[in-house]
Amino acid sequence: MKICMVGLGIGKSSGVFVGGHVNNVINLSKKLIESGHHIHLVTTLPIHSKSLRSEFSKIAITTIKVKGDYFNVNPRYVLEFIPKAILKIKRLHKKERFDIIHGHSGFPLIGLVSEVAGALSAIPTMHTLYCPLGGSWISRKISRYYLRKMDIISVLSENTKRSLKAVVPESKIRIIPPLVDISLYSSCISRRLAESISGRKSSTILFLGNLKKAKGLDILLEGLSSVKKNFPDVRLLIGLDIPLEKFISQNCRVKYQIKSLGLEKNVFSMGIIKDLPQAMIKSSIFVAPFRNTHGPADCPLSILEAMASGLPVVATNVGGIPEVIKHGEHGLLVEPNDPAGLGKSISYLLENKMEAIRMGNNGAKFVLDISKNIIEDLELVYRDILK
Repeated sequence: MKICMVGLGIGKSSGVFVGGHVNNVINLSKKLIESGHHIHLVTTLPIHSKSLRSEFSKIAITTIKVKGDYFNVNPRYVLEFIPKAILKIKRLHKKERFDIIHGHSGFPLIGLVSEVAGALSAIPTMHTLYCPLGGSWISRKISRYYLRKMDIISVLSENTKRSLKAVVPESKIRIIPPLVDISLYSSCISRRLAESISGRKSSTILFLGNLKKAKGLDILLEGLSSVKKNFPDVRLLIGLDIPLEKFISQNCRVKYQIKSLGLEKNVFSMGIIKDLPQAMIKSSIFVAPFRNTHGPADCPLSILEAMASGLPVVATNVGGIPEVIKHGEHGLLVEPNDPAGLGKSISYLLENKMEAIRMGNNGAKFVLDISKNIIEDLELVYRDILK
């Protein structure tokens, strides 16, 4: 099949793919190519990039130039992208003859690209919605108008599926979780164990995300201050979606918070992490203190990657997260905006190493199981659409 993938900001930033939806599109595209399909990606420049070098040896790519930066996505950025992408896909189709258009976004409005481009060129359409459908009743009514016209809407979680109730017929919804590149993380468990036996491994916590309120980094820092009382050498590695030099040069509340809590010797900002598996190996626990999942993906790929590497996860009980983190089995769930509960759960896993190992191993098996058939399930959806 010839598949036109559509999404914002898909490419490498500082040499790596940054963000859950970016990595999911790339992981899906690579596996689909291995299965004999052809992928043409229509996107905008990735964050912190002024040009898109050829990062894809087998993926054709068309970059839509819009004003602004994907780092600061706003309605104007999206509204400029939509008509340009529709016209570009229509022109590309005359040459490529796409079988399917497959859009990806956390913003439902991007689904207009797939729906309109598909209607203009008579191409079957599918859109993957990464976040629950929210917003005002007007926004939901507009979303209902074009989402229900597409052949299939795929979602990452049951929670997102529920948000589409009364908007899209249930027969049009498929649940397909994010795809983890297992080959990158399968060796992390044994390598982490080797480091632990050698005595080099410390009590290290890993956070991946950004400085937006929804990610809850400020809550984690508050919780860490209580963890430090019993574990004075605890370390927090912070992986962000901005280069380290940019984080160092800017004034932000997080840096003041680290100083006010006396955590300067415990917190290490790494900017964009270029070797994520290595960061996983050096870590003891992965923490995802989300306030909500309306901005991030409802089933965050970063959590699944941490689980695949054998890390126990401490996460908040919001969105689709409890669908992948079973409390006491793959990690520990806490309520959002609860630094005391977060700190208590982190301390428990640091104190109970064998429990942490058990939960980490369970998580790795869980991710391996759900990842086995994702491409086959997606191909089945494609075939159903073509019928």
